[in-house]
Amino acid sequence: MRNLLREFVLRRPPTRRTGDAQRRREHPRPGHEYTGERIGAGVTRPLRVLVVDDDGDTADSAAELLRIWGHDVRVARNGEAALAVVATFAPDVFLLDIGMPRMNGYELAGQFREYFRESLMVAVTGYADEDHRALGDKAGFDLYLAKPVDPAVLESLLLLEFDRLAKSLTDTTECHRGSGMMPG
Repeated sequence: MRNLLREFVLRRPPTRRTGDAQRRREHPRPGHEYTGERIGAGVTRPLRVLVVDDDGDTADSAAELLRIWGHDVRVARNGEAALAVVATFAPDVFLLDIGMPRMNGYELAGQFREYFRESLMVAVTGYADEDHRALGDKAGFDLYLAKPVDPAVLESLLLLEFDRLAKSLTDTTECHRGSGMMPG
C-alpha cells in the first residue's frame, strides 16, 4: 500500500449553531448509521481497530474513545500481545506506538504489513522527527501522527478510512484485505 499522506492537518471553519445539523449529515461520526446514499451498498459496520501502546492510560483512553464512536476495538500493551490478538481479529486500522520494549512499533508494523496489506497502518508516537518518519515509511506505515493526537484528527482519519473501505466494497463484489489473519 502506498503512503497516501505524510501529515494530516484538519482545519475546521467556524460554524454557526444552525449549521451543525447540516455538517453532521454531511460528515457523520464513524460507527453511526450511514445511509446507502452516503457510502453506497448500505455498508454500516464499524471499523475493526487494534490499538497497541505500552502506556496503559494512553491505550485505554484511545480505545474508549473509539468505542464511543462505535468501532470494534482491541488493545494490546506490547508487540507479542498484538501478534496474539491478530490471530483471531483482522483489523482495518492499526494504531501503533513506536517506542515499546522488546518489539518496537517498526518491527510490529513490518510483520503486520505482510499479512494485512490493505489495512491502514498508523504510527501514533512521540517520535515525530524526520528520521523516525523515514523509518516508519520503511516499516510500512501509511500515516505518522505525533502524540498527543487531536481527537478530531483521529475521527476524520477514521471517517476517510471507512469511506475508502465502503468504496472498495461497492467497486468490487468482495473487499480483499490481505490474507485476513496471521498464521497461528
